[in-house]
Amino acid sequence: MTQAEHSNSATSPAWLFPLYLGGLGLLFIGERVLLSSEGFARSFTGMGLSALGAASVARLIPRFQAGGQLAAIERLLGALSVTGLLAIAMYFASTRQGLDILGYGVDDPAARDHVDTILTVGWVTLITVAVVSMLFAEFALHPMRRAPKPESRRVLAAATSGMSLALAAAYCSLFVYAASDAGIQADYSYFKTSAPSEATRNVLRSFQEPVKITAFFPTASDARSEVRAYLTQLKTGTTAEVTITDRYLRPTLAKELKVVSDGRIVFQRGDGLESLSVGTKFPEAKLKLKNLDRDVQEKLLKLVRKKRSVYLTVGHGELNDDAKGEGLSRGRSANILKKLVQKQNYVVKRLGLSNGLATEVPDDAGIVMVLGPTSQFLVEELASLQRYADGGGQLLLALDSDGTASVADVVQAALTPEVAVVSPVAERVAEPSSVPSQESSANVAETEVERDPHLGLRQLAAIVGLIYEPALLANERRFVPRRRNISDRNNLITNRFSSHSAVSTLSKNASRWPVLFPGTGSLEKTSGATQKVDFAVRALPKTFRDVNGDRLFDKASEEQKAFGLVAAVSAKSSKAGSPASEKKVDKPTGRAGMRAFVLADADVISDLACGSVTANQLLIMDAVRWLGGEESFAGVLSSEEDVRIEHTKQKDLYWFYGIIFGAPGLVLGLGLLFSRRSKRRLVGAS
Repeated sequence: MTQAEHSNSATSPAWLFPLYLGGLGLLFIGERVLLSSEGFARSFTGMGLSALGAASVARLIPRFQAGGQLAAIERLLGALSVTGLLAIAMYFASTRQGLDILGYGVDDPAARDHVDTILTVGWVTLITVAVVSMLFAEFALHPMRRAPKPESRRVLAAATSGMSLALAAAYCSLFVYAASDAGIQADYSYFKTSAPSEATRNVLRSFQEPVKITAFFPTASDARSEVRAYLTQLKTGTTAEVTITDRYLRPTLAKELKVVSDGRIVFQRGDGLESLSVGTKFPEAKLKLKNLDRDVQEKLLKLVRKKRSVYLTVGHGELNDDAKGEGLSRGRSANILKKLVQKQNYVVKRLGLSNGLATEVPDDAGIVMVLGPTSQFLVEELASLQRYADGGGQLLLALDSDGTASVADVVQAALTPEVAVVSPVAERVAEPSSVPSQESSANVAETEVERDPHLGLRQLAAIVGLIYEPALLANERRFVPRRRNISDRNNLITNRFSSHSAVSTLSKNASRWPVLFPGTGSLEKTSGATQKVDFAVRALPKTFRDVNGDRLFDKASEEQKAFGLVAAVSAKSSKAGSPASEKKVDKPTGRAGMRAFVLADADVISDLACGSVTANQLLIMDAVRWLGGEESFAGVLSSEEDVRIEHTKQKDLYWFYGIIFGAPGLVLGLGLLFSRRSKRRLVGAS
């Protein structure tokens, strides 16, 4: 037998590497796929281990038969096979049974997790190095298997390249793991988890005792790292205690916090518990993670204080009181406002004649809202609201220039026993003996409404020391186009905010979020009023009060100025010693006294405006926080929710002509420019 033939006969068979890979595949199926069937799982695991062992032993046989460079190649492949077997041994040591044998039981979860992490990183790294290096070496050896003198240096160089690649991948994986554990992330994909906002941190800082935040996520959950990063950032600068664990490793804690499923975050303050479900699988948790900051703040607010009540008046054609549902089709509804208020830990209730509005505002009223009434309030209702304000109550009044009361409506109301129309200064309830007759009340009502159809709105504004001017404002230059005609000049937009805490979020982001006022009147302070009035939102310059309704500025009869659109009114209680005043003291904030937030246009808080403009929602949220004495919680909540892209016909036209003519024209122009320069260079060279 020649030396070449002897060398070829000593070469290990080519099918050993496929056998090795097949053994790994069978082991994976037995350990990860067939978990529900223990018998099949053990069979596949056994076959996989047998295949791995046979391939590794066969690798060692040629070592004693070959010499020279071939022996070096076989020693390399044999060492890689043994490295893979060592990785498999470390894998079995990281299982539950393996950790029990090593002496790391469930009684010490921290040490168990630590050892499990080390073993997992070890076996994954070793198996990657072994398989990738063996793959590169086999590819380099394949064309030389029948060669008389195979080159070991080529095989060694290929195996070294594969090992370098495997170690680089392991290093990157460990780097990402360490970064995620430290709360550091770099996400270049479209998806992104919302970051904790300063407003949510302010809620945490308001607690006198630390809030315990416990997240229950399995180690293999995709959402675990996202939640960990958010909570790690959230606790920065606060006294919150954050724990992230597996429900099965801490069964006692899970039972104590009433957690029966994975993917939940529990907020604990004393005996109070609030739970937020996120989910463990990334597809289902994706939507939750985009608005995680908003949901976390909602849960924290429920721990700050007990639920309060917000009463919305009904029975006067308000935004929230359209029984027939006609307002929904016109966008004249307040469903978004109700949801925003409820997320601030308030209960929304109705307040009308049947609920006692004509006698007294309920004792549990945290805020009373009047949203765009279209008919008059009764004298008793106005007097009740006046007493509520004098006693230190909180009011949100949204007036509407389009909400004029018809003569028929007011006359019908006046025919109700013991009803009379009051003057704009909101007179106190008269004694029973002074109540006019039904017939005279009807005559007074008809006369008053014919003279001033906006009388009811003026009466509401007068309760808090304001004058309401119902004439619509207009601007010839700055407005929001909607109908594409001159009527759009009434659709005002403004970013003129004061520094008042009732609009703190908007004033800090004035350049980003202007507020839409689709047809607004204006507000002024009553002469001699004792209330403190701050016009928190004003119209842009060049805005004029369109008295004649032609949407054109008339220098002779109309004036241009920054009209008041929103007023924040505050006053000390005029009945400091009365039970009503004591009842209105907000113990958590130590605040007493009337607060009122008055808007000259109720459409600002309608679903039509709030659904289109984010700033209108922020205006509501800041107003509710200020009225409730929680202005320190104001701020922009972090959200990564997809922003709806809206195209107008004009924009689509620009894009169409830009693509059809603009892009080719640009390319042609650049080509001509470069060709002319090339010709000049050639001429200069010649």
